[in-house]
Amino acid sequence: MADSRSDFGWGLGGSPARNVSVHDELRYSQGAGQTDLVVDGVRNFHWLMSPAELSRPKVLLEAGINAPAEVVDCDGFRRRPLIAIRSSPWKAGSSVTPWHDEFDLDHGHIRYFGDHKPTTLGLPGSTRGNRLLLETAKLHAGTSTDERAAAPPLLVFRAITVYRDGRAVHKGL
Repeated sequence: MADSRSDFGWGLGGSPARNVSVHDELRYSQGAGQTDLVVDGVRNFHWLMSPAELSRPKVLLEAGINAPAEVVDCDGFRRRPLIAIRSSPWKAGSSVTPWHDEFDLDHGHIRYFGDHKPTTLGLPGSTRGNRLLLETAKLHAGTSTDERAAAPPLLVFRAITVYRDGRAVHKGL
């Protein structure tokens, strides 16, 4: 039976589609392999996002705003395949992250405050991640079909706290 709740997914050369839906829990570990379906009993982020069959580097979530290198699409244009955004709610309200990202998935609304820390010098749009999001917003709001088609999808992940052996570990997505 087909999974009718897929929000994002693809199949690779006859293999079953790799589907993910809103609220699915994934295990993100920088050291996890791209061929392992499950890590620590949870579906592996790298298996889903960076299939080894594509021979591409892993999509990483080491910063708040993460963007793989641009690729050349089938029409010969350079474009970014995606932008992955990671929010860590347990950091909200701290001196390092004084803001609170908002996730209202039932209404399709996310307010993400970017990567401009209070100690960062310069204007808010000057950090690499924020600058990338501002450039991408122009494509998403483009007046032509070609502009909007060139806009990379924004994949948003909210880190969660999992408990192992009675202690909190901030590992999941």
